[in-house]
Amino acid sequence: MKLQTLFVLALVSGCIATAGSYFQLEEGSPRCFIEEVPRDTLIVGKCKAEGLATPDGEPRGIRLTAKDPSEATVIDMDLRMPEDTFSFTSHVGGEHQFCFQPNTSHWFGHRTPIKFYLNIETGEAANDYKDAVEKEHISALELRIRRLSNRLRDIRAEQNYQRGREEVFRNTSESTNARVMWWSIIQTAILALCGLWQITHLKGFFKAKGLVKQY
Repeated sequence: MKLQTLFVLALVSGCIATAGSYFQLEEGSPRCFIEEVPRDTLIVGKCKAEGLATPDGEPRGIRLTAKDPSEATVIDMDLRMPEDTFSFTSHVGGEHQFCFQPNTSHWFGHRTPIKFYLNIETGEAANDYKDAVEKEHISALELRIRRLSNRLRDIRAEQNYQRGREEVFRNTSESTNARVMWWSIIQTAILALCGLWQITHLKGFFKAKGLVKQY
């Protein structure tokens, strides 16, 4: 039963490891996307652009900048259009940001948008098994076993990543609850001291005015 569950999870992981987007790029307006991946995960992006030539015939390129969760730049390159790919392995788990922007600009005239297609694959889905089959001469069964093993590894990595996030969230919640509790105690103590001071002050005031008898 456990093996069947892992197999289903592996299939689901393989299905959701691909994210494709189609959008337009305009000069001077970068478009950024966020992909959340665990640590030590392969990320492969495939790009395709249409409408790179301007009305005056000047070719345009696209600049890619990718940053990890610590804001460190992992990729800063000009894509070779009309089609290109990029890849890297995440060293920090979390949200990775990908920004695309035309590397040319026009101060005057009509700005023609670029039609851009982006497909990002992570984990097992990003592996090139065709190259492995040609170089290592593995059988179809061995290929299936390797793909399943890689998917299970991705699932374990994702579980560890989510477990780490859950631990951070739990620690933050416990810290916040503790601060709220101590703040409530401090507020109660301050109110009690203020009430005691007011009673003492009013008692002295009434005695000074002779409004109450002194025994």
